[in-house]
Amino acid sequence: MIAEATDLRSKGVFEVVAKREPIARVVEIPTEPTVGMESMLDEVWRDLGDENVRIMGLYGMGGVGKTTLFKNINNNFLNSPDSYFVIWVVVSKYRTLDKIQNDIGEKIGYSDKTWKNRNCQQKVADIFEVLSKKKFVLFLDDIWERIDLVRVGVPYPDKQNEPKLVFTTRSKDVCGRMSADKQVQVKCFSWEKSWKLFREKVGEEALSVHKDIPYLAELVAKECDGLPLALITIGRAMACKRSPQEWKYAIQLLKNSASDFSGMGDEVFPILKFSDDNLSNEKVRSCFFELCIVPR
Repeated sequence: MIAEATDLRSKGVFEVVAKREPIARVVEIPTEPTVGMESMLDEVWRDLGDENVRIMGLYGMGGVGKTTLFKNINNNFLNSPDSYFVIWVVVSKYRTLDKIQNDIGEKIGYSDKTWKNRNCQQKVADIFEVLSKKKFVLFLDDIWERIDLVRVGVPYPDKQNEPKLVFTTRSKDVCGRMSADKQVQVKCFSWEKSWKLFREKVGEEALSVHKDIPYLAELVAKECDGLPLALITIGRAMACKRSPQEWKYAIQLLKNSASDFSGMGDEVFPILKFSDDNLSNEKVRSCFFELCIVPR
């Protein structure tokens, strides 16, 4: 048996007995359909294909649908003829430079603990070495301040190379500080789009149970003021309501104490409060509260 094994070894090549699974060029991200955002998705996708647009910023208030739009743009690269290597990083308010580097590192093959324990400058060299040889798109979701790409290790996107940077933010000022070639404002929905999204989440069955419900449903939808996250959250909550009395109560609750409405306190208000908490100072916050109580 030893002789046979020795003979087999002499006939084989065993320098590599296992390889890592190749890193996917694009990772599909689960997302909901872009109801009411189709035209904006087409516009952003078209602008992203412009060779003069190297850095793009999507800005707008919390809950307006920036991340949903972002995810669909990411997934579009699955069927794109351009062979971009796509990197997705969620930044948020308190994300450190080290964590951003670790997220990028995992995408490009540096996922072990040894690499994560290296210092920032060593990571900069490693990230730059890999990305400088790739045609890539970097998605940075929810940034609150300028991110220095050089300090991260990301080659700076310009007309001389292939990379592109796309980010979302709540502040238009951040778009300027990131030197965005294209700034796209993601706005609240028009009434037509709001009603279409709300009807889809409530369902036609619930709307057709009683002749008064469609009218009451419109009043409920108008209380959402075009904010997609509110339309989705409230629409789902009302999908099981079958009597006009329940719809009338919902209108009253939204007018007088919206935070008590099912789902609002968990899904909508924390996002909006985060924006309020990050107003520049107490004077600005006080002015904001004063304006909030002015009747619409």
